Amino acid sequence: MTPLDKAWSPSQWIHRDLTPQEVVLNHQSVTLKGSELARRNLYCKANVRYGATAKNVFDLYTTSPNVPTGCPMVVYIHGGYWQYLSKEESAFLAPSLNASRPDGVVFVAVDYVLASEKEHEEHASMAGIYSAMQDLLRALNVVARKLNCSAIHFIGHSAGAHLLAGMCSLDYPSDQRPWLFKLVKSLWLVSGVYELEPIRHTYVNEPLQLSSAEVEACSPVRQVEKFIRNMKNSSDAVVHIVYGEFEAPTFELESLQYFHALKKAMEETTGGAGFSVPEPVKVSGRDHFDVIDDLKNNHVLEKLPKMFGEDQTATNRTKTPTGLLGITSQNCDLREVSLRDVVDASTYIFTL
Repeated sequence: MTPLDKAWSPSQWIHRDLTPQEVVLNHQSVTLKGSELARRNLYCKANVRYGATAKNVFDLYTTSPNVPTGCPMVVYIHGGYWQYLSKEESAFLAPSLNASRPDGVVFVAVDYVLASEKEHEEHASMAGIYSAMQDLLRALNVVARKLNCSAIHFIGHSAGAHLLAGMCSLDYPSDQRPWLFKLVKSLWLVSGVYELEPIRHTYVNEPLQLSSAEVEACSPVRQVEKFIRNMKNSSDAVVHIVYGEFEAPTFELESLQYFHALKKAMEETTGGAGFSVPEPVKVSGRDHFDVIDDLKNNHVLEKLPKMFGEDQTATNRTKTPTGLLGITSQNCDLREVSLRDVVDASTYIFTL
């Protein structure tokens, strides 16, 4: 392994009594077992389509099919260097978050096309994976409004943090931004990658084959002005940047550079940014993998239940924003979200 490859390999920097391969397998095992627990104990609406390909789907987890009005939505986007993992390992936070408030939450485990699927999937480029996040945001807004959710909270880990930051940095028509970002209450960017240029020169790029154009368009740290333009339409959202004490130094640097780029751009924004970015959180004793494995138990998410409490008091203000869809129904039966539900990216038609 070259020094540069090691610098971008999180498993090489673990301070646990595990080999790099063992720590990756342990991460997969922990998240899979937690997700299997969610599937056993929670109601799951699986494979709701959000985009152009069969991998553009997500699963919805709730305490029951009948979702009380005002439940917050929590969305998890997995990591795996755009090459591994899936929604099947992405529901491990659902049990603890549903237990965090009396009415539970609407938890969403997201699947997306992987670069390792290039032989069978035309959308398996970085540009294709990245742009699909537009469809995801639109679909989540449709479902959140159909279920009268009070807010949307996002959690992204590693490559998932990159895609989450990217989702908020893409180009959206100006008249659609208020509808798309109004419900966004918080982003949790955990151990993310925000600049892709170094990745081009490592083993990670073998399936990605990043072009210079993709590096420019798909590096969130280069798109902070667009991030601010979009997120200023949120309802005073909070953007949390989190990483473990025992991250690869490159990953810690990525988080700090992205934080400073956002803060600098926010200071230069006329009229205020409309959201906040507190100091990054360095989680003591955690590495790239167990910072997310143990997210349900450590202090990082202590603020989420408090936000949920605020959501409950804000329900009357946000429960039926109609936006472009005109959805005003108070019926919150998750069973009515059909497996055939598709968001038409151009017309925002919700088909049942």
